[in-house]
Amino acid sequence: MPVKSLVGLIPLFAVLTLEPQSLQRFPEFTKRLDWFIENRNDVAERNIASMMRRGKGDRLLLALVSKDRLKRILEKMLDEDEFLSPYGIRSLSKYHDKNPYSINVEGRDFTVDYVPGDSNSSMFGGNSNWRGVSAPHLYLKERADIPMIAHLALC
Repeated sequence: MPVKSLVGLIPLFAVLTLEPQSLQRFPEFTKRLDWFIENRNDVAERNIASMMRRGKGDRLLLALVSKDRLKRILEKMLDEDEFLSPYGIRSLSKYHDKNPYSINVEGRDFTVDYVPGDSNSSMFGGNSNWRGVSAPHLYLKERADIPMIAHLALC
């Protein structure tokens, strides 16, 4: 991946914790879910955090990322040399402070580098960290953290 940005964290947003009460309320869904776990385990365990192992209180975590991929994403997100800052999650990894990404397109050079605070470009209003999309992204990330914490941290 040439540019490490907040976009790489988006798979974390699609997460849901299924409580046992919810499964009891919807027996047809539970029947299909059990069939999927039994007959398509290869897909279930590759693409979803954990279909076989339940969390605390018999919770089930549905996510677009496997447990291993989730762990790798969270390691990058919580690394102060990558995305974690004293003020929250960065839009662009601090990795690009020492490793800017450059590309030449039709004779023009374009560079993505980490610039804390005000940007070295007037694009996006001049602020290099927020880019107008971080607030919605961080809201979605916070919403997604709640089910993950309920499942993973309380297991």
